[in-house]
Amino acid sequence: MFVMCMRDGSRVEIAAEEEADALRELIRRNGAALELGGEQVDPPAALAALGLARAGLLDAFGQDWQPPTGAEVRELLKVAQLTSSTAGRLVGVPGGKVRKWAGDDGSMPYAVWRLLLIYARLVEPARLALD
Repeated sequence: MFVMCMRDGSRVEIAAEEEADALRELIRRNGAALELGGEQVDPPAALAALGLARAGLLDAFGQDWQPPTGAEVRELLKVAQLTSSTAGRLVGVPGGKVRKWAGDDGSMPYAVWRLLLIYARLVEPARLALD
């Protein structure tokens, strides 16, 4: 059993079998922190513990952008509670293609990655001035 501190100051018990599951729940629920072993883990530290904190991974597209690794794709699917088939339907590609990216077979395009990040609520949709 884990305890999550919510942004309004309340506390919620998390019935998770593993620490990683509790960290994912912290991210999903947009909690303020998760109590682990007497210490509090905030969302950025939770992302780091889950392997989703590589520099530039959650940033907007730029010439230095590097595609996610298979491990990062697999973890994002877990955070978003998506199967590869569901993720594929969400972004308009076959589920087999998502499975290949999750298995380090090819590079996931930025647009697909960004849509999945938005779906998982790890980033906000960009508001661009298109002048």
